[in-house]
Amino acid sequence: MLTRPSGLADIAAPPEVVFAANASGLYRVRLSDADSQLVSTDPDAKPLPGGGLLHVEDKHYVIERGKARIVVDGVEAKNYGMSPDRKWIAILGDSAGGEHAAYDLVVISTADGTVRKFPLVWNGIGNAPYVGTRWAPASDAVFYKDDSWHRLDIVSGAVTPADKVDVAALDDISALLDRSSQPLACPAKGIQIEQRWQRHEQRIVLVPIAAAADPEHLSAVDERVLVVATDRPGPSGDGAINLGKKRPEPLSVELLTKSCSHYLFELEGTLYVGNIETGRYARLFHGVLRGAAD
Repeated sequence: MLTRPSGLADIAAPPEVVFAANASGLYRVRLSDADSQLVSTDPDAKPLPGGGLLHVEDKHYVIERGKARIVVDGVEAKNYGMSPDRKWIAILGDSAGGEHAAYDLVVISTADGTVRKFPLVWNGIGNAPYVGTRWAPASDAVFYKDDSWHRLDIVSGAVTPADKVDVAALDDISALLDRSSQPLACPAKGIQIEQRWQRHEQRIVLVPIAAAADPEHLSAVDERVLVVATDRPGPSGDGAINLGKKRPEPLSVELLTKSCSHYLFELEGTLYVGNIETGRYARLFHGVLRGAAD
């Protein structure tokens, strides 16, 4: 980090709660004072709506809410994609083999562990139709691809061609591989927080956008730099001149608070909270963000 952090008391963050994880497990962390409470000793556990948790035990998905515990039968746990509303997870079932491999899309409800399997209309072109992270923003469909993109509705099971807007987003490889590159927008206040990279630096920048109440005008004229860190490493390494030196890691903008007054970002395994108005930020938790509490 090239800019210097402040004390947490100077940030005046709201008492909102987020989930964050490190090697010790999953924690509930309060933004206002960094008070943390261990929720699960599994650092890969995921928070669910209604105070629940999803984690894996003995290759099975387990859903817990208080003393209630659901073990999902008939599905071996593997990499999955969670829907934006955290009410579903999707995984790709094993191939049935044959001349043209057949796959099922397995969708599991995180409310009650209900399992549904949808046969994919897939013509066998290319690799297996990886689907895990391709959820529709409304959490009502999953996308997969063979020679073109398809949209599978998880209520009806209907498969339709993806529309042009969806295809444009799905083919944006940088967005799929690096979700942190996506800006955080607050139309109510007419602001947007973006990550930017330039020679030897990466930055978090506050950008004025049109406010919801006045869509014809920007909320401000100038952009404002909030955080500056060393440059993001390239895929080919830093070169012989930096051999043995620690490579910089990317900034990762994660979350806006409900009031849009503060934001969270990560750098090198540490979670920070920043005040948008003052530009100050402070260390919050040694770990990474898993999501906001309801």
